[in-house]
Amino acid sequence: MPKKLELQVEAVIRYGNIEPSPIIYTGFYRHNQNEIREYIPSKSIAIKEGLIVSSLLKGNFVSTQTVLLKRECIENVGGFDEKLKRFQDWELWLRLANEHPFILIDKPLVNVYYSENSISSDSSLILDAYRLIFNKHQKLLSEVKPRIASYFLASYGHNLCLDGNLQEGRAILKSSLKLNPLSLRSLGCFAVSLLGANYVSKNLQND
Repeated sequence: MPKKLELQVEAVIRYGNIEPSPIIYTGFYRHNQNEIREYIPSKSIAIKEGLIVSSLLKGNFVSTQTVLLKRECIENVGGFDEKLKRFQDWELWLRLANEHPFILIDKPLVNVYYSENSISSDSSLILDAYRLIFNKHQKLLSEVKPRIASYFLASYGHNLCLDGNLQEGRAILKSSLKLNPLSLRSLGCFAVSLLGANYVSKNLQND
């Protein structure tokens, strides 16, 4: 949108004395192929500014197009992980959020469009990305609140079950339940997995 960079540069000037350097990001509209528009980050996300790593572990709400940051920030954490075919931005934000505060300009300053042929719509890449992020961020998952780690594991286990890998998916869901025994999300996914791979694929969508 026309004022995006102007507002972000104003934020850089306003918060220029903060150390470590903040990551300035904006809200955006996500448009799907059915022409439905959704504003992100949604009101359901509790922590959108400051140390947002716990919120990010529940799912990505920072689109690459919305971000303005110092080049040295991205260089210091190693840049994008090129082994990832999907969720490259999400994984990068997780590393940055360990060291830098995030500042939100809560306005829809970017339009993001998803098409049938985009990488973001390729569900076959989800599982590999979850597995790499899970293996790479064990320390982070051990440091956040158990219910946050449980949420991430529930999503991972859910996607394993969707892929037909019920045994591994149930094991991850059990780990999620150990961290948060009252998680309806984990309980529901685990219960559905007991009905078999065909039922899961027909009745659940990718998370």
